[in-house]
Amino acid sequence: MQRDLQARVQRHLDDLPGRLRDLAGAPAGQVRAGVAEAADDVQRAIDELRQLAHGIFPVVLAEEGLAAAVEVLAERSDAPVEIGSLAEERLTPAVEAAAYFAIAESIKGATGKAVVDVESDGGLLVIRIGYDNGRANGFTEIDDRVRAVDGRLHVRHDQDAGTAIRVEIPCAS
Repeated sequence: MQRDLQARVQRHLDDLPGRLRDLAGAPAGQVRAGVAEAADDVQRAIDELRQLAHGIFPVVLAEEGLAAAVEVLAERSDAPVEIGSLAEERLTPAVEAAAYFAIAESIKGATGKAVVDVESDGGLLVIRIGYDNGRANGFTEIDDRVRAVDGRLHVRHDQDAGTAIRVEIPCAS
């Protein structure tokens, strides 16, 4: 599947520079149509790249653990992310992956600052994320990932305080 997606993305992008150069001397109507077609191809490539990237296990998560991966995620996020606390101990790969992807999905698309706390608490990995972007839905993927490791997702939305999520994942400390 990964190779198929890569081939489709490459197909959308490979001939794009030549097609755009060919439009340089074309009549205005042809330029508009060509640019619209190129924009559609770029959007398809972006969509397919997102599909390819979704679910890719980050190397830093495998090598250094959840805390390091969350720090990298926060640095690369489009929205500001504040890290309150991070559990430093290594957990099973399944728990770390579920936690990482729950955090990544919850901050993706956030328009306000996200505050992330990750702590071990009595055999549970507890993740708390609060943000004030008004989002109160869109947590299906997080719930699916968390339930796959017998975890739970709690979502609270308050008109004034924003949205807060709490993820609880059983783990061996």
